[in-house]
Amino acid sequence: MYGHRPAATTSASRFYELLDSLKQEYETSTQDLSVQRESFEHKVQSQINEIIQIQKNVYELERAHLKMKQQYEDEIFKLKKELEARGGDPAVTLKRPRLEESSSSVSLPSLPASNIQSNSVPPTFPVKPMVPKSQPQVVKALPDPKKSFFHNIDPSQVPTTHKKEGNDWNVIYNPNMPRKINIELHHSIDHLSVVCCVKFSDDAKFLATGCNKTTQIFDVETEDENAGEGDLYIRSVAFSKDGKFLATGAEDKAVRIWDLEEKTLKKIFHGHEQDIYSLEFSKDGRFVISGSGDRTARIWDVESGEAVHILSSDDGSQKEGGITSVAYSPDGTLIAAGSLDKTIRLWDAESGKPIDKLEGHKDSVYSVAFSPNGQMILSGSLDKTLKIWDLNSEIKDACKHTFEGHKDYVLSVAYSNDGMWAISGSKDRSVQFWDPQTAEMHAILQGHKNSVISVTQSPHGSLFATGSGDCRARIWSYEIIE
Repeated sequence: MYGHRPAATTSASRFYELLDSLKQEYETSTQDLSVQRESFEHKVQSQINEIIQIQKNVYELERAHLKMKQQYEDEIFKLKKELEARGGDPAVTLKRPRLEESSSSVSLPSLPASNIQSNSVPPTFPVKPMVPKSQPQVVKALPDPKKSFFHNIDPSQVPTTHKKEGNDWNVIYNPNMPRKINIELHHSIDHLSVVCCVKFSDDAKFLATGCNKTTQIFDVETEDENAGEGDLYIRSVAFSKDGKFLATGAEDKAVRIWDLEEKTLKKIFHGHEQDIYSLEFSKDGRFVISGSGDRTARIWDVESGEAVHILSSDDGSQKEGGITSVAYSPDGTLIAAGSLDKTIRLWDAESGKPIDKLEGHKDSVYSVAFSPNGQMILSGSLDKTLKIWDLNSEIKDACKHTFEGHKDYVLSVAYSNDGMWAISGSKDRSVQFWDPQTAEMHAILQGHKNSVISVTQSPHGSLFATGSGDCRARIWSYEIIE
C-alpha cells in the first residue's frame, strides 16, 4: 500500500536537482554573455577611439598640406605682383570654378542647368510695374566702366599715409584722392575647411559661418563658438530678424531651420532638385527664400514648411539659369536673384509675379544686394565687374555704374548700412571699397591667402566679415575719416 511513496520523493528530489542544474547553466551562460559583451564593447570602443585618432591625424595632415600649399600660392602671388609691377604680364589660364573642388582650394558653384518648371500658380495680386507700360522703353548704352587705380599702381610707391599693414594683412588706400576710411582687423577665426558663407545676426551680436559639415556661430566680441554638426558643405546661412532661428542650405537640396534657443532642428524643407546656394529671411520672419541650382527660388512658410511661391529663372532658353544669390528689398516687397545666365531677376514678394530682368553682365552673376533705401541693386559677376542698377529709372536695364578693378571673379557684394560704401570680395583674394555714387575705388584690403568667397555687413555699426578659401573667417571694422 505504501510502496509508491519513496518513488514520489525520489522524483521530486530529481526535479529540484534538475531545476538547480538549469539555474546554474543559466547563470553560467549569463556570466559568459556578460564577459563576451564587455569584451565586444571594449573592442568597439577601441575601434572608435582608433577611428577618432585617424580622423584627427587626417585633419592635421590636411591642415599641414593646406598650410604648405598656401605658402607656395602666397609666394607665387607675390612673384606675380612683382612681375606685374615691373611691366610683365604673366599668362594665367582661368577655369570656371566648381563646387566639387578639394577643400584646400576655393569652392565656388558651377551650377548645371535643369528643366524645372514652376508648379505653383501665383495669385493674381495687382503689381506696380517697375517700368510703366504706357511709356516706351528706351535702351540706354551701359556707362563706360571706370578703371581702378590699382591697375597701374606700384604698392611700394604708395605713400605711408595711404597704406596700412598688419601681421598678415594690408590695406592700400587710393593715393589719387583724400583718404576717407580706415580699416582694422577685429577678429580672425580659423576653420577646418573652406568658409563658404558668413552672415551676421540682426542684432549684430553673432556671426554664423558655413563650411564642411558644420555651421558655426560666434560671439562677435568674445569669439565664443557654438557649433552644429551636419553632413555636407553648408553653402548658405541666414538669421531670422528676431535672432531665434538660423536657416542653412547645403548640397543635399534641403533647407533646414534651427531653433537657436533650444539648439534643435525645427524644420526641414524639401523641394529643390539641386544644391542650395543662397538664403534670406523676410523682415517679419514668416518666410525664408532659397536660391538653388535647379533654376528656382522658393519662398517657404517657416511654420508650415510649405513653398508659398516657386520663382523660376527658366525662360525656355538653353542658358544655364541656376540661381546663385537671393535678396529681399529693405521694405520686403521685392525679391532679387542673380543667376548663371548673366541676369538679375526681380519678383513681387507677395504675389510671386516676375517684374523685371536686368541684363548687362558678360558672365554669371554670383551676388546681389539691395541698397539700404531699396532704390538700387548691387551685383557682382564672374566678368570681374560690379554693377549698380537704378530701380526707379524708366530706362530698360538701367545700369548706373560699372565698377572695374578686380583682377578675377567677383564672388560676393554688400552695401554698408548707410549706403556710403559698396563692398566686394573676389577670387583675386581682395576686398574692395567703392563709392556707389562715383564708382571710384577707395581701398583695397588684402586679408586672405585664398579667394574671398563671402562678404557681409553687420546690420548695425561698422563691422563687416569675410569668408575665404584659406579656411578663415575674419571680422573687420572700419571708420570714416572726416
